[in-house]
Amino acid sequence: CREHNLEEVSTALRGAVREGGLGAALYLSGTPGTGKTASVRQALRHLAAEEGLPRFRVIEINGMKLSSPHQAYSILWEALTGQHCAPAKAAAHLERRYSPPAALKKEPKKTSKREKEPLVLVLDELDYLVTRTQSVIYSLFEWATNGHAALIVVGISNTMDLPERLLPRVHSRLGIRR
Repeated sequence: CREHNLEEVSTALRGAVREGGLGAALYLSGTPGTGKTASVRQALRHLAAEEGLPRFRVIEINGMKLSSPHQAYSILWEALTGQHCAPAKAAAHLERRYSPPAALKKEPKKTSKREKEPLVLVLDELDYLVTRTQSVIYSLFEWATNGHAALIVVGISNTMDLPERLLPRVHSRLGIRR
């Protein structure tokens, strides 16, 4: 009985993948057990099998399973590169990878075909990534919305009012796709 919701999620993700993931963020919320995560996973399975759609990768991080919100950086970096490193070092590597060259005052580096392939980062239990400064959520959504990298962030939360409780700079990164 979630066909309408599944179609909404599929349409948003399809468009984001077609656009190369540039500037794409999606936020889903609802009470526990309503099918948010299942709908996202089903939409991604359908899109992966869809002909004519560019290839994309999917990485899932469940905030409830992390010992610290900053551990998300290490998990993401290891999934991308196979290299394990501490959260602070992983955050620095990810910042270099996903920030526009002008922000880093460097020449753009050459990217591999795999790096250009859109990455769908599913952040399940997003509420567990909230810190006092909200830096983790801000960074992850900023990298997706800055229009530089092929990154699509899907945030899933049981907290209905999470965007309203976030700092304005973080709230603005969630975008209008809710």
